[in-house]
Amino acid sequence: AGEEHDRTMGLLLANPISRRRIVVEKCAALIVHTTVVGVAIFAGVIGGSLLGGLGMSAANIGAASLQVTLLGIMFGALALAISAATGSVRAATLSTIGVFGVTYALNSIFAVADELDGWKRLSPFDWYLSGDPLNNGIDLASVGLFVGFSALFVVAAVALFGRRDLRRG
Repeated sequence: AGEEHDRTMGLLLANPISRRRIVVEKCAALIVHTTVVGVAIFAGVIGGSLLGGLGMSAANIGAASLQVTLLGIMFGALALAISAATGSVRAATLSTIGVFGVTYALNSIFAVADELDGWKRLSPFDWYLSGDPLNNGIDLASVGLFVGFSALFVVAAVALFGRRDLRRG
């Protein structure tokens, strides 16, 4: 798969397209695909609430769906930056899964260890869950963190991909 990716990237870069545009378009595809998943989550929870007679607020379901979508976009942007830096889809995938797993585990530990309470804001899962969007609606601070880190990772991806020697991976 890695060799095929290298050939595909080589063919793509043989066209008169800037590296910046390639990264920005990959980011746009990431956002579109993740948003489709977020809309499906929203529709599924709305449907479940209606079928089950739960009476959940559509606005709060929308808030939770938006925040989980932004969480996904942020991790996707991280993978994009790692891929741009390393040239390896495998490294990007495994590294991002690792960061995801560690931050999720830390969030779980922080939830039960009162002495570590001050550290919980380091986990993106705390950003998603701490405001309890299903009950309280959108948490603008969390949205700001997701958008800010996503933008940071995309800017890093543009810079890193622009400097990487593609002949060496």
